[in-house]
Amino acid sequence: ILYPQYLMNPIVGTDGLVSEKEMVWVPPRAMAELYARLPLNLTVDLAGMETTQGKSDNDYTAMSLTGFTGGVMYVPMIWHGRYTPDEVINLLFQIAHDHPRLQSIKMEKDAHARVLLPFLKREMAKRNKWLPITELRRDSRISKVQRIKGLQPWFRQGAIRFAADIPCKMHIINEVTRFPKGAHDDILDTLADAMQDREG
Repeated sequence: ILYPQYLMNPIVGTDGLVSEKEMVWVPPRAMAELYARLPLNLTVDLAGMETTQGKSDNDYTAMSLTGFTGGVMYVPMIWHGRYTPDEVINLLFQIAHDHPRLQSIKMEKDAHARVLLPFLKREMAKRNKWLPITELRRDSRISKVQRIKGLQPWFRQGAIRFAADIPCKMHIINEVTRFPKGAHDDILDTLADAMQDREG
């Protein structure tokens, strides 16, 4: 009896950082007004680029554009998909072009970054455009689940606010409401990384 119910992928009441009703969505016009004064940073979770027999792994690459003001983290845009390394590099240059006030692009110094960064640096030299790459060094004593759980009080206080017109809205809702048992946490990982600075 329980097995077919489990396959329906229900949201358990005890799971999640907050409920969907507790999440805060900012209308596009209001976010556009806020955007003009936000100090912008991009946090990148590189995944989904590796393939095995033509099939991508289960994770996505997520890139979250964030900015803090008044003790609140605003998220005007999130890019979310299974990108190839070339697509990631081109997307980073496009984001930097579209958001000229971008202060940093935070990227974890892991196997993916070590593979991507040499090609990214070569492309920067080729285009004569240098992106503000910042390598994140995570504390190995803190697990990924613990880092992401640190977002819970921010969500409960309405201090993480998303643009209402973000294309991957359902992915955000699923990750927030199903954590830590959801299939993915790539977006949450970038939001936790966004906290790794003075404002966060």
